[in-house]
Amino acid sequence: PLRARVPHWLRIIIAVLTIVLLIATFAPVILGGLGLPVESWETFTFQACGPFCHQIARRSFQLNHHVFPLCVRCTGMWIGITVGIAIGLWLRLPKRWLVGIPISLLATFASYWDHLREESGQADWPLFRFYFGIIIFMSLCLAVSYDILALLCAISRKIRAVLTHSTSRS
Repeated sequence: PLRARVPHWLRIIIAVLTIVLLIATFAPVILGGLGLPVESWETFTFQACGPFCHQIARRSFQLNHHVFPLCVRCTGMWIGITVGIAIGLWLRLPKRWLVGIPISLLATFASYWDHLREESGQADWPLFRFYFGIIIFMSLCLAVSYDILALLCAISRKIRAVLTHSTSRS
């Protein structure tokens, strides 16, 4: 019942904002790699991503000597989060979490296996980290994003009702 009361316009706004945020994160590296002068934007995104990622250049994608603002795994995670939220707001499957959460858990175990494999001295497979990041977070966000939005909308309605009731009594 909570999901049915989520306004259509709010789903559109949040889906668009997630995609815009994704583009804003990686566009400066791509544009800089193509030779366009976006140094300040590139510096800003790199600094904004700093608290969330180690940003080690050798563990990050690069385009014409422009290092991505997130490492390979975090790049996959960020893509997975933003795409998963955008898709999760539109898929109206009643039990998405039955698919999303098990896929997320399986990919997390596979990612941990890859970490152990790499720690044992075997070859570095950066694309595995990238794809596992996408799969883990896209499936998790796909599973829960619409339900979280529905819960936030319900809380907002409840707060407005309480405020309206207390104001009308005054």
